[in-house]
Amino acid sequence: MSTEKDLLIEIGCEEIPSSYIAPAMNNMVALFNEFCEENRIETGAVKTYSTPRRLTLIANDVAARQKDVETEIKGPPAKIARDADGNWTAVAEKFAASRKVSTSDLTVKNTPKGEYVFALIKDTGKPTCDVISGLMHKLIVSLHFPKSMRWDVRTLRFARPIRRLLFLFGGKPIIVDIEGIPCGNLTYGNRCFGDDPIEINSTVEYFDKLEAAGVMPDHEKRRKMIRDEVLRLADGEPHITDKLLEEVNYLVEYPYVGSGVFPEEFTQLPKEVLTICIEKNQHYFPIFDRNTGKVLPRFINVMNAPLTDNEIVQRGYEKVLISRLKDAQFFYETDLRVPLPERVEKLSRITFQQKLGNLLEKTGRVISLVEELGGMLGAREADIETARRAARLMKADLTTQMVFEYTDIQGTVGKYYALKAGEPEAVAQAIEDHYMPRFAGGDLPLTLPGALVAVADKMDTLSGFFAIGFQPTGSADPFQLRRQALGVIRILEDRKFSIPLPALINLAIQQYNTDIIPRDQCAKVGGELLDFFKGRFDGFMESLGFDYDVVNAVNLPGAPSLHHARLMASALAVARDTQEFKDMHEVYTRVSNIQKKSAKSGDFKTKEVDPDKLGEVPEKELYEAYKSVADKIARAGTEAFGQKIEALYDLTKPAHYFFDNVLVMSEDAEVRANRLALLKQIKDLYTGVAAFHEVVIKGD
Repeated sequence: MSTEKDLLIEIGCEEIPSSYIAPAMNNMVALFNEFCEENRIETGAVKTYSTPRRLTLIANDVAARQKDVETEIKGPPAKIARDADGNWTAVAEKFAASRKVSTSDLTVKNTPKGEYVFALIKDTGKPTCDVISGLMHKLIVSLHFPKSMRWDVRTLRFARPIRRLLFLFGGKPIIVDIEGIPCGNLTYGNRCFGDDPIEINSTVEYFDKLEAAGVMPDHEKRRKMIRDEVLRLADGEPHITDKLLEEVNYLVEYPYVGSGVFPEEFTQLPKEVLTICIEKNQHYFPIFDRNTGKVLPRFINVMNAPLTDNEIVQRGYEKVLISRLKDAQFFYETDLRVPLPERVEKLSRITFQQKLGNLLEKTGRVISLVEELGGMLGAREADIETARRAARLMKADLTTQMVFEYTDIQGTVGKYYALKAGEPEAVAQAIEDHYMPRFAGGDLPLTLPGALVAVADKMDTLSGFFAIGFQPTGSADPFQLRRQALGVIRILEDRKFSIPLPALINLAIQQYNTDIIPRDQCAKVGGELLDFFKGRFDGFMESLGFDYDVVNAVNLPGAPSLHHARLMASALAVARDTQEFKDMHEVYTRVSNIQKKSAKSGDFKTKEVDPDKLGEVPEKELYEAYKSVADKIARAGTEAFGQKIEALYDLTKPAHYFFDNVLVMSEDAEVRANRLALLKQIKDLYTGVAAFHEVVIKGD
């Protein structure tokens, strides 16, 4: 007789929002594994499936019984649990009774504190079917959704009302009573196929019978069917994004794919407006021309029911989309009656943040910051002028009806409206660029002026919000400041902007008037913002594959730019495991330790080395090596960090020779001070390259 059985659970309910489903499936697996661990039930592979109306979990090779466990419980000392003849005393009998065992289950064992009595508790596992009923209750009660609801008179909460429960173990139904919800071996198919119950007696039957009833429970198979059908029917390049495919997949129980058309006049709308109307509003797939990239007047839609009258049904899908497109066309034509430059003054009516003023004031700060940043970076005057003009117009599209309706394409709308107003293409592109990257890993600005405006806009937001105490917390970041800081880091690193991060932060802070950021608070705000950037930079570098200690060794505040910081990390990552680096690190550590001790004792005095007082040969050779290495580092290019690290290797041999033959802490105060000064200059040479003390040297 098999000791392993398959488990099938289906929670049948009304249509769950598509965005809830994938997280719920992951949550189901975690809850199932937690239940099995708590109840000592061994299991094989676990997988979840879903449609809008059902969440399914199937586990293979689930043990038919719980695992047996034996537990030893420490009792009284043996000297009082046994008499002189070795018989159990009343103390032992009382202990055994308290643990619900007989004295025959007691043993005596040596412990660090002497001999003690132990009771062996045997917990024989129960049949799994006797305990598994609690699993269904755990899943329903503990599944988390962004929003849940109550229905009927039940106290239970779930994403949507639960209508039935399918619960099979080893092909036999498990009946549980959860507030009167029907439970057993029955499920239902697609509503369009009738409402007759379907009896399920195995996992194989579950898939076969549901597919025959118009339901594809396997969401992965359903997703592939949708993609393949969209590609087959497109007659062009369908815009299939992972997000749209995921949404559509969880809107249908079985995909029936059709195609529709809309009047060609709407293709005059901006591409992004058309795309958002088709994708976001209707969950259709837009189709692009493979040669021009323009949106074609066609779309693909996915239905939950087979077409009984193809033409009539498709006309319905088309009618709904055309209504959306008419609205978008109205917004577009109405907005263009007021040119984009004339909208800038209206920004004074839109609050940026209550304590930070309105968007027109923000625009002024960003323009000023763009000018200073462009000058510091040595940008061409033409690029600075383009960035300056783009900064003035960057938020103007927030006053339009189009952006009010479709906030996701702010900036993009500004680009099109700027072109319609006769602005240069470079200005229009920079307006769109300044929102980039729109999300973690998103596209970066395409142009230099766009990058300047993007950095300035984000830095203005970050410095302002930090100044008024709106820093992100561990669990909350309502203003997406982490995303904006990461965006700044990615742009600075990608564009190789040669500006130290502290200088950039200070520039941004200085754009605010003293009513918002008093000058005596600038250092405090700047320090907090620098620490915040350091955390984001560390995460960014670790996402690129750098080890934490290598990232910590990079002197971010002192780096000429973030690009330099990344190059430094790359050089350290290459060098750190070589023997030359390990030997160099040993010398650096020894020099640092002497510096620390001498500073504490008061022996160290900051002074230049006096070569005439270097009497011993080893210290003279170390001084000459120091000068040579300092010269090599000075002559190395600003980005040649590998060469700088290799130059430090030249100090290793003379340093060992020095330490082996010279007493640093000489009794002669002047000699001692001179030697300490030499080590101080050598230490400064090391720390000028990297914070080597942060690097973890791995053992051989």
